[in-house]
Amino acid sequence: RSLAVSLMREGVAVAERAGIALEPLRDVSVRTLRLLTRLPTPVAARLFASRAGNLGNDWPVLGSTLQSLRRGRPTEIDYLNGEIVRRGRELGVPTPRNAKVVELVHGVESTGRFYHPQDLRHAFQAPSQG
Repeated sequence: RSLAVSLMREGVAVAERAGIALEPLRDVSVRTLRLLTRLPTPVAARLFASRAGNLGNDWPVLGSTLQSLRRGRPTEIDYLNGEIVRRGRELGVPTPRNAKVVELVHGVESTGRFYHPQDLRHAFQAPSQG
């Protein structure tokens, strides 16, 4: 949950710097998205979890990327998180968590090996935000 909040924070920061209008995610309004980016991470993670439950299991970013990985096909990660990283670099907005997601997904694409949850936790360890 806290990783999802961190990824959203980076994405919202890039979108705002780029002047891109945000769109709601089903039951998560733009106002709530912005609020999530400004709350302390533990609070934002709890709020996101309460709202994300309404997104269902077909949330396109995770679902389609995971489906491609399971099929051994290239993912669209460069057009999703990778675009956040690229635009962030252009605009001077740090996007380390999104960059790590892109790196890890490309790792699975190239090796076909999925990461153990403990390895993923280690990959994203950083001083807490908020």
